[in-house]
Amino acid sequence: MALMPSRILGAPPPPPRSLKRAPSYQANGADEEDDDVDMVFTPVANGRKPIGNAHAIADLVDDAPAHLPVAGPSSEVDSADESSDDEDEEDDEWPVAHVEVRLLPHAVITRNHFVTQVSYILQDRLKWVHGDEEFAPHLWEDVPMLRDNVERIFISEIERPGPLKGDEVDYDVHVYKPWNEAGEVIQGGLDEDEEEDCPTAATITNLPSVHMEGLWENLIYEGGIKERLLRYINTSLVFADCMVDPNVISSNRLALMYGPAGTGKTSLCRALGQKLAIRYLDGKYPHGAKLIEINSHSLFSKWFSESGKLVQKVFDKVQEYLGDPECLVVVMIDEVESIAVSRATAMMGSEPSDTVRVVNAILTQLDRLKQSPNALVLATSNLVGGIDAAFVDRADIKQYIGPPPPEAIYWILKSTFTELGKRREGRDRLAPHGDRLLCWKEATPESRQAFETRKEERIWLASVELRKIAVRCHALGASGRFLRRLPKLAHVRLGRPSARLAQWMEAFAAEVEAEAEGRELIAQGEGRYEGKRQRGE
Repeated sequence: MALMPSRILGAPPPPPRSLKRAPSYQANGADEEDDDVDMVFTPVANGRKPIGNAHAIADLVDDAPAHLPVAGPSSEVDSADESSDDEDEEDDEWPVAHVEVRLLPHAVITRNHFVTQVSYILQDRLKWVHGDEEFAPHLWEDVPMLRDNVERIFISEIERPGPLKGDEVDYDVHVYKPWNEAGEVIQGGLDEDEEEDCPTAATITNLPSVHMEGLWENLIYEGGIKERLLRYINTSLVFADCMVDPNVISSNRLALMYGPAGTGKTSLCRALGQKLAIRYLDGKYPHGAKLIEINSHSLFSKWFSESGKLVQKVFDKVQEYLGDPECLVVVMIDEVESIAVSRATAMMGSEPSDTVRVVNAILTQLDRLKQSPNALVLATSNLVGGIDAAFVDRADIKQYIGPPPPEAIYWILKSTFTELGKRREGRDRLAPHGDRLLCWKEATPESRQAFETRKEERIWLASVELRKIAVRCHALGASGRFLRRLPKLAHVRLGRPSARLAQWMEAFAAEVEAEAEGRELIAQGEGRYEGKRQRGE
């Protein structure tokens, strides 16, 4: 996937360099006072028109790319095309772009009204589609039904690399309204008296959740990791829905994400659950989804031989939710090495039999879960070498999540400046012009040019400095967690509500060096401790 953050499609500045008028709209004998809910778009010979009172606005048109993808088929298909073989038909298919339409809390209109309108508006008013971009509100607020009920229209993944022609894309529209309620909690312990003193065994969140909005877009990895995992899960659910015999084609619907701490594995699991809930809400899972996050450390009892029973208790609750076939249940086991520890290693511990019981219980429950087609298990690990071999073997996909490369680090840091550039302390923005930093390829000393204004030059200089900071962070092995908290640390160092971009870059660079010094001191301290231990001091 392209290492770039989400953007607002059509949002000024700068204004589009060229404009094309949208296809003409006309009322089909409808009065302007008619209810907007009944307005539906229908194709016409020279474009598309709505039946209702929407009026046309200018299309957003970017400069045409140097190389365009092969155009899709014409809407007028002759008899010869209809008789073509399956291979030719597949070649002529338009790429699918997934569009997520988030409704306002008070919206009560049905999904079908939105799907028709949004699809035609996108085809009529978009010249190019890139993916990971927001369809700016000013491009659709002239349609009353959308203006009064829709909060956001986001163009998510597309099947082919963009940009693609906006009228040669098949838009798959997903309409949803996120939950804004606290989830249920499963307490640890085997009885009511013990539950009060035990940590939470699991938390249950209704998906899609308002608290997980934007999580997917802000996770930036190289190599299309997110898309690969999403395709795997889609395939797993399709196989389960089609009742593919698991004895012939194995499918445990278990994905294992492993890698260093702080690389976003837990956030990626949550984002996948959110994405799936949105995708399937208007299809096979109309009741939404449940994200059940299991606290691995709470499943060990202080009483001998009761840990296996705690595992059984938690998964019995999972089975209750699986009883609703129209609800997707996503089970997330964070730091799975805590409860699926290698049994060979556990036999050398102080209580090997209890540890082995827990691992056996987990494996049994995983085999039980795969009998339910609406179950999905996502696990994370920082120490994959310590996981039991039988658990690892059950994982259909094992995805390494490593530290981000320099380009991804740059986009992560750039996205934080975009956020700071939008927020204000009184009348001043926290980081004026932070949302105008250049892309990775443009943020180089070689890209210097004759700038028309001093402001443009300052933005270029800040972008070059941010690129240097990204390279330094990569050499340091900085995690995504550190990168996301870097703006807060820099703001503390600045000691003022608002600052210029150059001052922000100085503070960012200083905090990165402070992190490097801290890590070096910790490493030296550990080295001294290890030396004393070996000497027996």
